[in-house]
Amino acid sequence: MDGTYKTNTKYRNLRDAFLLGNEGFRTTVYFDTVGIPTIGKGIALLARKDDGNKTNGREFSDHKKNLAAIENVLGTDSPEFLKIKDFATDTVNAINHTPEPDFSGGKKTISTFELSDRGRKLVRLLGPLNKKWESSQSPSVSDTAARAFSSQIVDDNEEELDRLLKIVGLDPVALTEEQRIVLLSALYHGRWNTGGRNAAKAIKNGADIDEICQHLNDPKYPGRSKNEALLLKKQWQPSKSQTIIQPSRSVQEPGISQEQISIMMEFLLPESLPQKLGCSAYEQIMLRYQGAGCDAPLKNVHDTYSAIRGRYGD
Repeated sequence: MDGTYKTNTKYRNLRDAFLLGNEGFRTTVYFDTVGIPTIGKGIALLARKDDGNKTNGREFSDHKKNLAAIENVLGTDSPEFLKIKDFATDTVNAINHTPEPDFSGGKKTISTFELSDRGRKLVRLLGPLNKKWESSQSPSVSDTAARAFSSQIVDDNEEELDRLLKIVGLDPVALTEEQRIVLLSALYHGRWNTGGRNAAKAIKNGADIDEICQHLNDPKYPGRSKNEALLLKKQWQPSKSQTIIQPSRSVQEPGISQEQISIMMEFLLPESLPQKLGCSAYEQIMLRYQGAGCDAPLKNVHDTYSAIRGRYGD
């Protein structure tokens, strides 16, 4: 690719859109489907150690690099950082050496997770999860702070990727933009040792896309693996929610946070038809909170935020 990850604007834009498409963006800590507390652009607060296995349960620890970046933005003694750090430690105590939830019988739902051994222990310590996979004790940060430490962590991973590529013997300049993004995705999600390294070696040896994708495949997250394959084939496009729904007057109404908009874009739009219904952004958010979806008949879609909240609840 032309230039480096620091100077190639086209690369950075494509990379950021790809990570956002896979991870979404949240300003309140939530849990992924295996119980890892996460914030920002899919930033894990815990790291898995290599010991243990899926049945007996791995040992976890605070994700030192990610927490250091969050600390750098929020401040060492800030209440926001201390809450996040304590929350991460509490989660380690709750899920350490517990088997991963078994979703083989169906969808990855909150109810299924909370019935697992890991889910029960987590709920006992931190309380039940809401529809957004957040607990009542989940700490929050400002939109600006979450974007700042998300950007720092992505760039930290870029720097680390350059170092790892040199170990493999692969010149970063020789990579296409798409190849670098999928390798960064593997590192960003803690899969360098279980796929990223071999994918880099395959690229170095001139392997075809299918072979590279075999190394990158993650059965626990098939959607992400599918997107990586599409990106390598130059067939990946940002989702409709990223290209059509842009900030407008309706999403700037008092009381609508960027986190709510992010949740709407990540979970609501791909499974409904808000564009065709002409439903306003904040109307969609209220409907989402009530679990109604956006394919129900809608009236008064131009009402004020306060009127809509009165109809659907807070």
